Amino acid sequence: MTHLIPLSSSKTDRAIRFGAELERAMRARGVGRRAVARAIGASDTSVMYWRTGRTLPRIVTADKLAEALDWNRLSSLARTLRAKSCLVCDVNFVDDSGSDNRLYCSLSCRAVRGKSVVGVDRRTRAAIAERRLVAHQRAVAAYCGGCEPSGRCITPDCALRPVSPLSLGSDPMRLVPVLRPSPRNGHRAPGQQRAIVAAVWARYTSEEREARIARAASASRLARGLGA
Repeated sequence: MTHLIPLSSSKTDRAIRFGAELERAMRARGVGRRAVARAIGASDTSVMYWRTGRTLPRIVTADKLAEALDWNRLSSLARTLRAKSCLVCDVNFVDDSGSDNRLYCSLSCRAVRGKSVVGVDRRTRAAIAERRLVAHQRAVAAYCGGCEPSGRCITPDCALRPVSPLSLGSDPMRLVPVLRPSPRNGHRAPGQQRAIVAAVWARYTSEEREARIARAASASRLARGLGA
């Protein structure tokens, strides 16, 4: 069934442009609508509608017209007139549907548009998606940290390996040594410092300990400017 384009429609200008080009091609080749209709296997009425700008032929039909009339401009013009830009992703596509009412390049873009129209706006949806991503990343990090307390993953075929924040233990480029406290930076086990001091003082007699304590006290008073 042929659907005529209303004269008040925005599609009318495109159909008229194609009709004018078809009229020019038919006059240049000296053929009428019946000859064109027989050549492409269409009805006389359809050719009349295309010629007068009441309908816009589909790409396949435009290619047949271009071949029958040896007028390549009809094929390229049909693609240009049916070219559209997706309302969601701005990708250019050719609307070769019979109704010429497509607004999206794919079903997924149409679904995205439907969700953005019914419900929250795009910015809110993006914020929600970002919060969910952060929550998922934290959950994966907590799970991997509980699985490998050393901070290195030793299971290359783990399902979470692509998203795990842990470095792979077998990867020398990502292997990070675990930092451990050393006695030189003041981190010692409980009671270790007291045992070290006791071992040092055990080397001296009681007189030597008193003499060292006296010298240390004198040096402290001199440093503070109190005299010997």
